[in-house]
Formats: sequence, structure tokens, C-alpha cells
Amino acid sequence: MKLVFYKDFIREPKLEKTLQQLENENFSQVKKLSNSGYFRIRVNQADRLLFVFLKYENETYILVLEYIPNHEYRKSKFLRGKKVDEEDFKFPEHIEEVIYINEDRTFRYIGNKFVSFSESQKSVLYAQTPIIVVGSAGSGKTSVLIEKLQQLEKSDKKVLYISLSKYLVENSQEDCDCPKVDFSTFQEFFNIENEITFKEFQEFARNHRILEAEKYFEEFRGVIMGMAFDKPYLSEEEYIKLGVKQSLFKENERTSVYKKFIKYLKYLKDNNLVDSNMEQLHNPNRYDLIVIDEVQDFTNAQIYAILKHGDDFILSGDSNQIIYSNAFSWSKLKEMFFKTENDKHISILKENYRTSQTITEVANRLLKIKQLRFGSIDKESNYLINTVSNIEGEIFFWTDRAMIKEIDEKKGDDVNFAVIVFDEVSKRDAKMKFRTPLIFTVQEVKGLEYKNIVIFNFVTKYQKKFRDIVQGINKSDLEKELKFSRNRNKENRELEQYKIYINSLYVAFTRGTENLYIIEEKPHQLWELLGVVESEQVTLEKSLSTKEDWEKEAKRLEKYEKIEHVEEIRKKIEQKETKSQKAEQNKIEKAKPKQKQQQKIELSDTERIVHLKQEIFEKGNNTKQNRDNLFRLAKKLSDIVTIREMATKLNFKMAKKYFKELDKLLKKDIAK
Repeated sequence: MKLVFYKDFIREPKLEKTLQQLENENFSQVKKLSNSGYFRIRVNQADRLLFVFLKYENETYILVLEYIPNHEYRKSKFLRGKKVDEEDFKFPEHIEEVIYINEDRTFRYIGNKFVSFSESQKSVLYAQTPIIVVGSAGSGKTSVLIEKLQQLEKSDKKVLYISLSKYLVENSQEDCDCPKVDFSTFQEFFNIENEITFKEFQEFARNHRILEAEKYFEEFRGVIMGMAFDKPYLSEEEYIKLGVKQSLFKENERTSVYKKFIKYLKYLKDNNLVDSNMEQLHNPNRYDLIVIDEVQDFTNAQIYAILKHGDDFILSGDSNQIIYSNAFSWSKLKEMFFKTENDKHISILKENYRTSQTITEVANRLLKIKQLRFGSIDKESNYLINTVSNIEGEIFFWTDRAMIKEIDEKKGDDVNFAVIVFDEVSKRDAKMKFRTPLIFTVQEVKGLEYKNIVIFNFVTKYQKKFRDIVQGINKSDLEKELKFSRNRNKENRELEQYKIYINSLYVAFTRGTENLYIIEEKPHQLWELLGVVESEQVTLEKSLSTKEDWEKEAKRLEKYEKIEHVEEIRKKIEQKETKSQKAEQNKIEKAKPKQKQQQKIELSDTERIVHLKQEIFEKGNNTKQNRDNLFRLAKKLSDIVTIREMATKLNFKMAKKYFKELDKLLKKDIAK
């Protein structure tokens, strides 16, 4: 049996005989350590070797971890003081599978998993700072950062790890086990309260008839405020003079955009909300080194505010994961924060350890289309993904509406299936067709991953835009190597704006780790270029996730602050639990004599309100008719308590509008 070794293991001559026994599969001196996945082999009367079994490409390996003298298991870095007993050896039924073993045959231990670093990953560990680490989702960027932090833990340096993702911060802190390192989200570090969310921005957008809420949100935060370092935001004159690639809007549109931005500032003030991009942010702490993870999700102003608190930095991210790409590029960061050309240490992690081979292939073809149409973002992002996953994966493509029903019925209760759409309008449509609570816009799904992704009407909705993107591109063009090149037509802002659509599709692809299910109303040349052909109708196997699986997913999404999806999951769990009870209740109701069922009872308006509230809030009979009748009666009787319940618990628009109008009247009375 082949041996591999933990990174710190020293292969001393006195251990060779024991190691030979393991290689020869002589387990006569081996014992299983109870309450753990570890094994030990006897070296001599007092000393032991600790090891585990691993599986790689259907072959079993032995990972030798550490030498333990004098039975001192309590000092083991893997057992962590746990009291263990020895059991007779039995070959394990379940063995941890790894997807990569490097040439050195060495492993590290990160987040309760054994990981083998590639040469490019190891180069980050020994590189001088400041450094930029570039890599796709699944390239092991965060694992490398954790290992780097563990190295720094042994030094006297004061270190900060920071990200916008609460989930990423909490997981990294747990996996790192580095007490000296400060872990923080951006909001926690600067003690930001009442930061505006995209959901709140959508309300502003609706009130001001803004159709492309996502686009304006990014423009306000990433451009008008994000590009101003010495003041809260750019003046109208500065904004209008920005270059073609610096804004999502054409020059003749920017005056109108800026007027809406001024209204946005008023909206923040009126609603006691803040936008961190225009705040004077400060933290009293100073750091020797700051590590920013998923840096592409920050605006330039936010990055600048963070790095003012440190002497040195590591920036890690992937610019291909950005939807609105104007506000970020590695070249911009280099210009902003590197002092000299010699300081510009860039490390690119091209390997992917998580995404299936089929998804990687189609994602790479999409990157080639993007590069052919728009040119390269920058030199650092001009690379294709090289997956080392042994999962082949599948891609299904249908224009048949019957497959929507098939997926919904068979996979709607599976926590491993998520639906991705382009925007909120498409999301509302998807919610009418899929019952899963895991329906995300591409903006919402950033940072998340699922084994199976359903991409719904992504291209159909923007047929013409995608047709313009692929115009003049042939399959033979995609067989060529990816080369760095700039877009020749720099003044074509219309085409530049189309990056949003290709970026969004790339993000949607790379959220899947195994399979893609693509459903479009119409075929399109883009799918032909990507090598995605119409699939035959299939009968899917029904899969159900347990209540515990859904609760676990709700907790995960809560860390990502996906509150809407968390509420939908909990509602789903509640509905499942009461379904059998309601079925039983319906049986009893049907068994009642028909005469009693048909008997009409005249109720007063007050009694009807009580009856309707029971139907909606207690029995779950939340129909449109019941809601409309309840609101009409409550308004008639000026029942403020009931209207407030409808606004807060049901998110009933008419009730919310009622309170807004009431507020305006009160303010007018006060003014008088």
C-alpha cells in the first residue's frame, strides 16, 4: 500500500521498519483508536505512529501523520487531548476520499480535512508580501490563506482576516484555530449598523421607477461612491467625465443616473440607513498584515478604508465571479496599492478541486466567448480553469416545458438542487413553477454552491443581447488557446454593457459542483457554441431531503444572511409537519352531514374579522380572497391592529401602503 505523509512528518531511520510494515499491509501491530478515525502502529514498547487511510482514484493510501513517543496521545495535534482507548484492528468500511495528491505526496490538515497542495498553492505560502492570490471558485484560495495564517500564528505579527461574508469569516476562524489572528466581517470591523441591503434598495428603485435595480445599486456603490477616496462621492461633473469602461452607463445617460443618486442619498437619510462607501470609517487597531478574502466583492473605497489600517496585505479573489465588472480589476488594485513594479507579486491558482469536469469544460468555453467578444479583463484573469475533480458530471438542456414539472415534482424537496435566474422579475416567474425554497437570482447566489443547479430561462429573456454577444464567433474560434488581448472597439459602450449577461451566466455555471439542468423556452446559438445540445426527455429519480437536512441548510444560509430563503425553508418545514394534521382534519370535515355544511351563519363584521384571522394566521388558509376580505373589513372598522398584522406578518402591500399614507397625514398634521 502506498504511503503519503503529513507536511511536518520527519522520516527518521528508526521508523523505516515500521513504515515498511505499513507498505506491506502488515497490520499485526495496528490498533484502532476508539472514538476517532485514527489508527496507530507499534514502533517499539513505548512509541507509536499515528495514521489514517485515504482513498484516491479508487486506490487506498496510508497517510502517516506523526510520531508519538511514550504513548503520549494527549500531546497529539490531531487527537487534541481527547482520551482514547485501543481496539482490535478492522479495516475501515468508510474511507475519506481525496481528489488530489501532489508530487511530494504531502498533506495538510485544514478544516477537519486532509488537503494536498499543488505547486502553485505552495508558492503562495512562501511568497513575500504584499501578494495578490487569484483563483476560481474551488481553487483552494481560502485553504491556502488559512495555512498562511497558521504560519503567521507562530510569529509576532498582528494579523487581520476580513471578508464581507459572515459565513466565510466564521468558517475560516473555526478551520484556522489561530487565537492570535483577528477574524472579522467588514461591518463588524468598522461597527457599521443599518447598512442598506439590496432588498431595501429595491424598494427605493420601485418608488423611483428604476427597472434595473441591480445595475443602479452597483453604479451608486461601486462607481459614484466607490471611486471616491478623499470624499464621500464623486461630483456630477467628475462622474460624467468617467471613461467608457469606468461606468455601467453611457455618458449621455449619466446626468439622469446622478439625479437618481441624489434621491438615493435622501432615501438613506429619511430611513436612517447608511452606505459604508461614503462613510468615514475607522478602527482603532493597526495591523502588520491584513488578509482580504473574496476581495472582488468589495468596492475600491471599502478596500482603501481597510488597508489604511495595515502595513502589509494579501488580497485574494476571482474577478470572473463579478457580475458588474467595471468597479473592479486586478490592474486597478495594483495601481492603487503597490508602491513599485517589483512589489507586484501575483499568484494564480488555476487548478479547481470542486467543480465537475463537464461544468468546467462549458465554463471555460464561456470564458473564451467572453474574451473573444470583450477582450481580456486583465492579465491576471486571463486563464482557463483546470479541474482535478474525478467527478465527470452531466449537463441536461431542455426547451420542453414538461421537464419543468418533472424537475419540480422529483427534485423540489431535495436540498442539493437550487434554481438560478437572472433577476427578480425572473425569480417571481420561477416561484410559480418550482416549489423549492432554493430559488436565487444570480446576485443572491454569489458565494453559494450546490451539487445540482437548475438554470432557468437565462438566455431566453435576453435573446437579442446574447445574439449580439456571439455574433461572428464560430466553434472553431473556441478551439484556439486563450490569449491576452484588449477589446479594439473601446468606444462601444453598448457592447461593453453586455458583459453583465455573460458574467452572470458564468457565475450561474460555477455555482454547480456536479450537474447542470438548463431549461430555456427557445434554442439559441450560444448553447450550440458551448456544445450544449437538446437532451431527450428523461424520468428523474425522486429524491427527498430530511427535515434535519433542511434545517442545516437554513442555518448555512442564515450565515450568508439569505433571510428570505431561510424563512421559505422554515415555512416549508412547518407546512410538511402540519400536512398530515390538515389531511386528517379534512377527513373529519368531509364526514360531517351535508346539511350542516350548507347551513349559512350570518356574522357581524367584527366576528368575520376574527373568523378570517383564524383562517389565515392559524389554519394557514392564506388565499388572496381571504386577505382582500380581511383588509376591506379592517379598513372599514379602522382596525389598526389587524392592518398592522397584515403588513408585518403577511407583507400585504395594501396594508403597508395604508400605513405609509397614514404616516404622511400625521406628518402634515404635525406641520400644521
